[in-house]
Amino acid sequence: MLSINKTYYVIFLLMLLMGLYFNNAFSVFKFTDELLSWSLLGVALVVAFAKNSFSKFNKLWLLVAISVFYLVYSIIVTQYNTTGAVLSDFLVQLKPFIAFFATLALAPKFTLKQKTWLRYICFSLAILMLLLFLMPGDIWEAIYFHPAYLGITATVLALIYYYCSDGDKRSKIITIFILAVGFCGARSKFYGFFVVALFFLFFFKREMLGRIKIKYIVVGIFAVLLMLLVAWQKIDYYFISGGEFSTDEISESVARAALYVYSPEILADHPLFGTGFASYATYYSAHPYSSLYAEYEMNKIWGISEDMNDFIADTYYPVMVQFGYIGLLLYITFICLIYKRIKRGAKRFELSDKNIHVAFLCLMFVLIESIAGAAFVLGGGILSMMLCAIALRDVVNKENSI
Repeated sequence: MLSINKTYYVIFLLMLLMGLYFNNAFSVFKFTDELLSWSLLGVALVVAFAKNSFSKFNKLWLLVAISVFYLVYSIIVTQYNTTGAVLSDFLVQLKPFIAFFATLALAPKFTLKQKTWLRYICFSLAILMLLLFLMPGDIWEAIYFHPAYLGITATVLALIYYYCSDGDKRSKIITIFILAVGFCGARSKFYGFFVVALFFLFFFKREMLGRIKIKYIVVGIFAVLLMLLVAWQKIDYYFISGGEFSTDEISESVARAALYVYSPEILADHPLFGTGFASYATYYSAHPYSSLYAEYEMNKIWGISEDMNDFIADTYYPVMVQFGYIGLLLYITFICLIYKRIKRGAKRFELSDKNIHVAFLCLMFVLIESIAGAAFVLGGGILSMMLCAIALRDVVNKENSI
């Protein structure tokens, strides 16, 4: 009989090492996150058949059904790209959602020994990352490829370490130390998340999810203002200035801003179900090149053009164009579902303070990172969704659904 806990632990560990940390260092690991994410669906199927517990995975089956509808819609109706590209994008876009709902239903439990090993691994990998960054030359680029991955990797390592710890003051300090390694990447969005992490680890109280008190409002406003302050440059560029100027001289910002600016117009033309898989703001919308870009004359923008499209998949929220307002509503529902589960678990004292912190921080990491990055559908985002669901598993063990 398949051991859910042991199997899941192996998948989680492989995702950490091959799907995230060393994913850019070795080409053989390129599709590891896809294989491991979809293997969770395979595990869910095996468990459902073995235990005749299909109803336990209802939300996972619903996710697959909705996604298959979009797949057929993309191939038959919109036809902005080849069938191969559409199928490939289908596999990519589902990864974090499969990871979350499969984990939530499987409800895996890590043993004390497994948690101890994960703590050692995360701390050691964080130290290695710091040492490689401090070495002369650009040795760190061979493993982490881009500065943004330093922040993403440090964040995931910190969250896993904290979840596997006792959640005491010492553990929080070590967690912040691991997270601080991400400053090596010098990304505005990481600065914003670091402020959020400090708030949840040292100031957040579960009572804040209940009655609204003046002191909680003041603390919340201060945290939001501080986050806006450290990340204002990117927020202004993408959402206020519309990409009309750049003060940080980051070339890819032009492409990202353009993807945001054109999104409302394209959504207006494809309001219900969007433009379909592999059509906009994803890797496979450029391999091969989606005809949608030429239709809206975006193929003339550097970073999105057919000849130079390196930054075409450098953000996540514009991807909602592929799924229309229905898809956008489903995504918002997904986020609200997680928040509602955290809030209910906190109010009923079904979640420990540590699990509340972990679940909230995983959610906030995905929301912030998605502004100017596609980590949500890569190893970092997938692990965050897995960890978020694990942090909620005590509640799930009491109730079969969320």
